[in-house]
Amino acid sequence: MIFCMMWFYGTCFAQNTLIRPLSKTNLRRVHVTQACSHSGITQINDSTYALVNDNDSVEGLYVMTLHMNTQNGKIKQCYISHRHSDSTTKCDMEAIAYYPPRNTVFVADEHTQQILEYNLTGEKTGRKLADIKRFGTDNIQANLGFESLCYDTLNHIFWTTIESPLVSDYQSSPRTVRIQSFGEDLRPQNSFFYTLDPTLVTKKHSLHVHGVSDMMVLSDGRLIVMEREAVITRKYYGSYCIVKLFLVDLKDNAIVKARKTLLHQFTTRASLWDWMCGNGFANYEGICAGPKLNDGRQTILLVNDSQKHFGTKLAHLKDYIKVLVLENN
Repeated sequence: MIFCMMWFYGTCFAQNTLIRPLSKTNLRRVHVTQACSHSGITQINDSTYALVNDNDSVEGLYVMTLHMNTQNGKIKQCYISHRHSDSTTKCDMEAIAYYPPRNTVFVADEHTQQILEYNLTGEKTGRKLADIKRFGTDNIQANLGFESLCYDTLNHIFWTTIESPLVSDYQSSPRTVRIQSFGEDLRPQNSFFYTLDPTLVTKKHSLHVHGVSDMMVLSDGRLIVMEREAVITRKYYGSYCIVKLFLVDLKDNAIVKARKTLLHQFTTRASLWDWMCGNGFANYEGICAGPKLNDGRQTILLVNDSQKHFGTKLAHLKDYIKVLVLENN
């Protein structure tokens, strides 16, 4: 147990970062019984959140009620509704952003490369962010389109990006994605180049994904971009997921290439040792602001995609909410 604790703290605090981990909650332990595959999350208020699930084959969203101990950041209670939808339209819902002026959400559909508005009962309003030709399905690598979405309440801007480089960009810039903003008129505004960190993988695996999995906006308009590199081995044992959180400031429209600062990095693994340490494999795909702690610090919530508890009855992926705290923003 002592060695396990030393490894855990060494993994979480090895770098001098501005974000610290507070807690990680298995949703089963707070009485969430359904298997989830959360790909995106957005805050409606301190106790209410909306989520999307990329394993649903049709449109819909979920509403989560969450109660946190604002002294230590631990999740006390969580309830997730059944899917809200009146549609049978095929989709791949990857990211979600709450839009306070209309009490609605915008959802990024990777299947159609559209970002549509829904009310909180899962019905389309008929509005969407304007289509941009370069983000069309014919210029997207397979299953690597819109993955991120957030709304800046200070500057009234939507932000989105794709998971990996566009087909038209890949040959000349194989690690560059484009971060795009939209105004409240739903029209495109500015576009910025964002360079992914180099891959850490040196050999071929059965599945390897590397790119931006989501992003969120801080109260001052800066972005936190979540890069995720996941490796799934042929027998799954030894699989791992590296998550990096970067601070990005795009308030200067004259900037063409985004500059980023690493805030935090951690790794989850599929191994017996990690399972014993309570740090089992989790592929984190969604990020948003959480409640503020009693001392005023901002929490950040991460949700993972468990592929609906992929695995066997004894050994399967689990659904987590990971709570981080921003030490100084």
